[in-house]
Amino acid sequence: MSIEEGREEVREHVVIGQYLLESLNKKKKGEDGNYNWIVSQLKNKNMTSAVMLKWLIIFKKYVTIVDDELIIKSILSFSWYSSPDSVLIDTYINYLLDLTSFHVSFINNVLTSLIKAALLPDHESESVYINIHRAIELQLTTTPKVSDNLLKSIELLSPYKMKSSSFQEVFVRCCLHISRYYSNIFNELLHLVILKMLQIDVEVSVLEHEEETLQFNTDDVAMQFLEIFRRRRKKVVYLLVSVSMTTWRTRWLTVLM
Repeated sequence: MSIEEGREEVREHVVIGQYLLESLNKKKKGEDGNYNWIVSQLKNKNMTSAVMLKWLIIFKKYVTIVDDELIIKSILSFSWYSSPDSVLIDTYINYLLDLTSFHVSFINNVLTSLIKAALLPDHESESVYINIHRAIELQLTTTPKVSDNLLKSIELLSPYKMKSSSFQEVFVRCCLHISRYYSNIFNELLHLVILKMLQIDVEVSVLEHEEETLQFNTDDVAMQFLEIFRRRRKKVVYLLVSVSMTTWRTRWLTVLM
């Protein structure tokens, strides 16, 4: 980029940044027009990574009023999870978490977005897990009674029909990662994992709660998860209702007796 191109980009950012601030202020006064147009731009699923990054830079540089919930709602409008750009996704999520620390009521929305990011195909999810960890810690210290809403978000994202083994693996890892912090929904999370595993026939690896990686296929998945479950001293009887195969039912009963 030449010096002149750089200057032109700065001028463009200034103009859009001022427009953004004016739109937010008008929205506070009940004038929706400009704000709605901005949101429509952010929701554009065909937005390129370059354009998305430009918007993000403008938000970070010019929108400094962190106590304004309109900012959070605007940022959450991004169709960012359709982007294959992992660097952009990480930048977006970090910025969103920083803003959310001032607006804890949006933390469940952020966790849902993080899970979507973790489930992106061809995306290195290690940084996403770090951010999931940050988001959960923030939620535990601020709004610890929202696990029911979190469970609903996970249920909506559960990839029962997906054939990608990496996609399925990340979903399982997400469930177990989150279950470490929310013991009251561990039953339900395990239920989701078992239901999914009954519908696939691929070998996957899953991050066990002691940070060991276990390899298993659909023949012994129930045993592996029940062992994890038993260490936590939880009840799994209700899972029998959802398991229709006789062999699986026998295995569950054997372990539970």
